[in-house]
Amino acid sequence: MLARRLGDAFDASAERRFAGRDACERVCDAGIDVVILAASAAVRPEHVAVAVSRGLHVYAERPLAVDLPGLAEVAACGRSSAARGLSFVTSLSLRYDPDVAAAIDRVRSLGRRVREIEAVELSGGLVADRCLDAVDAAVSALGGHGDEWSARAITGGFALRTADGRGIRVLLEDSPSRHGRMVARHAGGGVEFITPSARRRATAYGLSAAWAALHESIRHARPINDSQEACRTGALMLSPAFVFAAEHPWRSFPSPLPETA
Repeated sequence: MLARRLGDAFDASAERRFAGRDACERVCDAGIDVVILAASAAVRPEHVAVAVSRGLHVYAERPLAVDLPGLAEVAACGRSSAARGLSFVTSLSLRYDPDVAAAIDRVRSLGRRVREIEAVELSGGLVADRCLDAVDAAVSALGGHGDEWSARAITGGFALRTADGRGIRVLLEDSPSRHGRMVARHAGGGVEFITPSARRRATAYGLSAAWAALHESIRHARPINDSQEACRTGALMLSPAFVFAAEHPWRSFPSPLPETA
């Protein structure tokens, strides 16, 4: 498929195509500088460990693992990657989208007055890797990943809340017209942000921006690493409240599920 689309720009001879249980090791030992890890998330921790042990820059598709031990392993590899001066970028595409970054900066400028953010995600948002972007952007807008969050299921999605009462509502929306909408509510009212790039999602602009950021970091020897944020957000996605909400979208609950740290 790549050969048909790219013509002479694609160069992967038969001897440089690997399959089988040891394919990742053979790829990483093939004299490359950067590897894209896009196999099943179940083997992502294993592949990340191989790539980092070989001293490679990494682009890892989300999700990074399917359970908490796997995320812990990836996080440890991410820290090792940073210590070795390597770049480690995940496909948290909104993090690298300049329109989303500008919206996050505007929310942050409101300071602690912001009490709640509502984020809407595309594709039904029922798969953890699709919601990771929305949650990561909202957490970043509220000040970053330093807080501890509790989670509970709500009608049509799930909610996260910090100890001081600030929160995020993620709606599992399947309407493309609402994708990219972020509403920040504060004491003076509400501020709504609709990122321009959300209207052109078909271009996969965010993913292109993430890859471009990795490429530039390698070119200019300025490593970037978002592995810890991706793992923390992934851990939130594995909370019982999120799993229940994903399995029962748009269901009303007579009472909230017990909050889970």
